[in-house]
Amino acid sequence: MSAPEIVFAKHSRVAHVRFNRPQTFNALTISMLDRLTEILEEVEQDDALCAVVLSGSSSAFSSGADLKELREDARGVFHSGEGSFPARLNEVLIKLERCPVPVIASVQGWALAGGLEILLCCDLIIAGRNARFGDAHAKYGLLPSGGASARLATRVGFTRTREMMFTGDWYTAETMREAGLVSRVVEDHDVEPESKRIADCLADRSPSGLRKMKNLLLQAPHRSLAEALAAEQRAWVEHASSLDMREGLSAFREKRKPRFVGQ
Repeated sequence: MSAPEIVFAKHSRVAHVRFNRPQTFNALTISMLDRLTEILEEVEQDDALCAVVLSGSSSAFSSGADLKELREDARGVFHSGEGSFPARLNEVLIKLERCPVPVIASVQGWALAGGLEILLCCDLIIAGRNARFGDAHAKYGLLPSGGASARLATRVGFTRTREMMFTGDWYTAETMREAGLVSRVVEDHDVEPESKRIADCLADRSPSGLRKMKNLLLQAPHRSLAEALAAEQRAWVEHASSLDMREGLSAFREKRKPRFVGQ
């Protein structure tokens, strides 16, 4: 029996998702996109979860689309309709971006093309010092189909985006941290422990509070300042009657650790 292309497990309010095709630098296939969609749908329905940790292997987070699979399936390259790779990638990355809980990307090795586009839909990126990032599409005469042209500039600015997309070059983790994409750079052997530490920290937070907070952050860019502030006030009023807010205030008063239940 072959190993699964994506390994999925849940532990202590954290979902762990790992790309598992190290022999191809975790190149993405249609079947992987289908499986990732299933996983994200399960995450959406689990109100107890506080975070998702998304990782690859020590050699690569993901090198993007499996060009061998696309080359063998002309429809995958030249067709963007329902079921094609571009359409499926776009659909699953929208779902990842809208995941109701924070998504932590744990990055070692290469994160290129579609792999970079996945990272643009994550909330926090923990990168190993030797990790490398790039758009890469230009090197093979390809165009992005997972949202790089729409999302990359919001993370690293228009000047850096043009450079990355036009040249297809790769960049160090430290350069991407300075540009605003990467949250933290650690030694390669510390990537997984640091990602776990942050995930465990989030697991101690209110599940419902994190979901409402992330929703506000997702919607803010699409609202005027007045609309965003009004939405924040509505969310605060709604959350004020929750068990978790009451528990948080009680724990503060009693000088103990809160025991959140997600309600």
